[in-house]
Amino acid sequence: MSSIFTISDANAFRSFAACGGLLVLKTLAMAPLTRRERFRSKAFPTPEDAEKLGGRVDNEDEAVERVRRAHQNDVENIPVFFANALIFLAAEPPSWMAVAAFRTFTVSRYLHTFFHLNKVRWGAISLDFYVKSE
Repeated sequence: MSSIFTISDANAFRSFAACGGLLVLKTLAMAPLTRRERFRSKAFPTPEDAEKLGGRVDNEDEAVERVRRAHQNDVENIPVFFANALIFLAAEPPSWMAVAAFRTFTVSRYLHTFFHLNKVRWGAISLDFYVKSE
């Protein structure tokens, strides 16, 4: 067994880095989407913003909240992925298993956001959740 600070499988680590990068980009992309929905619906979180930008104070606008919740979900779950993935890599799993796990999680996060933003029925979201929890 190698040191915990050494990752012996370059293929698994490359997959972790690629999937991690895609997840970070996805999380960062959610902020401009939230801003777009705020401007589209003219629903701002503070009186100062509403006054300056010609809108109304509304923290419960459905379209804005839908995007904001998807972003919040990423902020809550993606750091956990990084921590768990590094622990998983330290355990030196078979390369195919690590690559499959990282890709599955990444695809399921993108699907989760797509389903949430497009109001896809709960059956599809439940299937997505089942894949992420396995």
